[in-house]
Amino acid sequence: AGFFGTYDGGGCGTCEANHFCEGGATQTACPDFSTSSASSEAIGDCACIGGYKRVDNACEPCGEDTWCAAGVEHQCPTDSSSEALSNEAGDCVCDAAFVGPNGGTCAACPANSYCTGGAAATSCGTHATSALGSDQASDCDCVSGYYGSSGA
Repeated sequence: AGFFGTYDGGGCGTCEANHFCEGGATQTACPDFSTSSASSEAIGDCACIGGYKRVDNACEPCGEDTWCAAGVEHQCPTDSSSEALSNEAGDCVCDAAFVGPNGGTCAACPANSYCTGGAAATSCGTHATSALGSDQASDCDCVSGYYGSSGA
C-alpha cells in the first residue's frame, strides 16, 4: 500500500500527497479540509487541517467556543470564547467581566477595574472604584469626597 498502478512491467507509482492508496490501480483524494504526505496508505493518514475536527472519515468545522488541532476538538476554558474555525488554545479569549491569558484560566475582573474581555484589566483610576467582575468603564464610580462622570 502507499502505491498505485497496474503492474505491467513499468512499476507502481508512489501515492501523491493529499491522497491515499490502499493498493490497486487508483489513488483516492483525502477528504476536504485534510492533507496527507506522499505514500499514504489509508484514509486515516489524511489529517484534518487546523480549525477542523475528524468526524468519521470527514473533516468538519470546529464550532464557536472550541478550537481544533490535528482533527481533535477542545473546549475553550470556562469564561472564555472563540470564533468558529479556531485552531489553537490561544484563540480562546476571556469574556467581558473576566481577565486572563488567551487560552488560559480566566478570573473575575478585579475590583477597582473593568474588563471588556481578553488578557488585560483597565484600572478605574485614582479615587474611583468598581465591583469585582465589572465589564465596562461606566461601572467605575468616584469614592466619597470626589466627583466625576461614570468611568472617571
